[in-house]
Amino acid sequence: VTPDELDAAEVRVRVDGTVRLRGDADFDWDAARDLAAQDTRLYPGDVLAGPAPDRMAVEGSAVEVELTGIGVLAATVRS
Repeated sequence: VTPDELDAAEVRVRVDGTVRLRGDADFDWDAARDLAAQDTRLYPGDVLAGPAPDRMAVEGSAVEVELTGIGVLAATVRS
């Protein structure tokens, strides 16, 4: 996906199969990276996914982040 295609992309976040967030890809990734790096060492290849409403998933929840043109990232929440 090229940057201009990403500008028109839509993101969907599903928790346990239910869409919890839908919107465009207009998100401040630099701010998200900086926030994550405050308490975590980030490495090349790490994935930051967002935005996500607070407390939308608990341990054991199946979370999917889908971005048009890129695909779906699926994971299970673990603490």
